[in-house]
Amino acid sequence: MTERETDRSRTGAVHATLEGSSRPAWLRARRIPAGETPDPLLCSFEAEGRRYEKLPVADLGPGGLGLRPERPLGLAPGTALQDLEIRSGGQRLWSGEGELIYALDTAEPRAGLRLLGLLDLARVHWTRGLEGLLREEEAGREELPVAYRTALLQAVQLLEGAKRVLTGAEGEKGGLEVWPDEEVRRLCVEFHMRWSPRFLELMERLDELRADLPPEARLLADRYAERALLPLLLSCPMHSRASLKPRGYAGDFELMLLYFANRLRGESLYARFLHFTAQHYPLGRTVVERERTLRERLEEASRARSDRPALRILNLAAGPALEMQRWLEETPAPQKPVELILVDQDRDSLEYAQARLLERIAARPDELRNVRVRALHFSVKQILEPKTEEERRTRAGILRDLDLVTSSGLFDYLPENFAVRLVQALHEGLAPGGGLFLGNLRREPRTSWLMEAVLQWHLRYREEEEVLRWARGLPGQASITPDRTGRCLFLDYRLPAS
Repeated sequence: MTERETDRSRTGAVHATLEGSSRPAWLRARRIPAGETPDPLLCSFEAEGRRYEKLPVADLGPGGLGLRPERPLGLAPGTALQDLEIRSGGQRLWSGEGELIYALDTAEPRAGLRLLGLLDLARVHWTRGLEGLLREEEAGREELPVAYRTALLQAVQLLEGAKRVLTGAEGEKGGLEVWPDEEVRRLCVEFHMRWSPRFLELMERLDELRADLPPEARLLADRYAERALLPLLLSCPMHSRASLKPRGYAGDFELMLLYFANRLRGESLYARFLHFTAQHYPLGRTVVERERTLRERLEEASRARSDRPALRILNLAAGPALEMQRWLEETPAPQKPVELILVDQDRDSLEYAQARLLERIAARPDELRNVRVRALHFSVKQILEPKTEEERRTRAGILRDLDLVTSSGLFDYLPENFAVRLVQALHEGLAPGGGLFLGNLRREPRTSWLMEAVLQWHLRYREEEEVLRWARGLPGQASITPDRTGRCLFLDYRLPAS
């Protein structure tokens, strides 16, 4: 029999409160803060025979606005305002009449105006967006090298060309729904073999050109690239998920599953081609190969620890735990108890991984009767800095008598000092002869440029000496085990058996 156990260490409801508000927030109309516009918002009007020019606007709504004048207006609430104009960057956003609602003649004067008529916020938004677009376009032409803009244009043309050709092929077949999945994959493979070398060459060239730019120009180059390429990539489930980050970060468990999906996803042949392309970026192949490397390390640990009465394996930031799933499908029947411990701060990811592991065990009830799965909803920060007695007990239960600790994508996001502290904490939980197997990606220009500049997916890439530093000063033996692509480096740390 197996035991299904989920330890939930973070309990209690999350409450949202509004402080200092006399009415619910949902009754308030959307207001645009002045900082959201590319140019300052300015207001001018006439009142009591005097002209007030270019007063700074603090925020703007469809029926009113707040002002931050440099000096007191000297006007009483209820004063009528004529010839009122709101401008931004020389563009007039609204004109008409208004009324002064309040005026605070303090050291930092404030005033509120009511507009006699509605301001179209949609027009403000598109005006703001157009001004920002034109300004960025001008800055790009003036500040970015011709070589960068040329390579970017060539990448756009390659994607637009692929979309045009594949849309035509889809139409000739009478629509995607009549194509068998295997035929879609075969076409994507053939198209990718001819198309991708040139696209990857451009990614590498853009990465080189970007690296030569000063930091401020690099930000402009990224915005330029994102605006040019992202619209051509968003129909792909992988590119869109990485860009939109529905769980708050790009590499969530659902994106990881898309790397391994046999059936290509997307509403068009072009979208499915992009899914295949994302799977086969150099780092996309690494994501697949590092799972195989992790699985091999699991099997090695289960054989090498034959002297132990039981085996405890911790998967930190487990994601979908594909390596554990496949290991359970392939491993011979363990002759001793095995405890697989999943730790992740994403509850949905944790529940998905736990359910899949239990399915694998249920499929082999006799062979895997000694396997137990625990799923712990716990963050890395809670491991390093438990705040409550319950968190301290949970941490103590995790970090004890471990034969192996694995992690594939977590350290790609951790700063150096955090990574070192975490390795030290994990080391303290090892049993004699136990080990750590912790992965970190190396930078790959043909993939990393697109991730950073277009998808805003930023990782902390490391080389061998940087990964080895995590274990400096620890008593065990540390080495580097790369995956088959050589682009994921695993810290392979082994504690002496005695």
